[in-house]
Amino acid sequence: MLPTSDIDHNHSTSCVIAHHLDIGYQGEVVVPEVNFELTCGESLALVGINGSGKTTLLKSLNRLTDMIFGALHTGQIFIDGRHVGGCDELYALDRAGKLVPLLAAS
Repeated sequence: MLPTSDIDHNHSTSCVIAHHLDIGYQGEVVVPEVNFELTCGESLALVGINGSGKTTLLKSLNRLTDMIFGALHTGQIFIDGRHVGGCDELYALDRAGKLVPLLAAS
């Protein structure tokens, strides 16, 4: 994960940027301060010890935690330099069918 100071929200080659994502349950943050920047076509590997939050992060990004009462998602997400909000706004774009076209246009 990148330190916050290394993330450039206007970087022309960035396809997806996650900034200050906090993920948790029932008001308790269990995966704090996730930051990453991906260029189009780039892959991201999550590496860490058991219990460090890898699966929780993936489940959150795939919206598998949406149905859990008290699920917490905060932070900012940028796609192709455009601020799309935090996780909740990203999920709303997906539900409206606007996320895939936005990513495809990058």
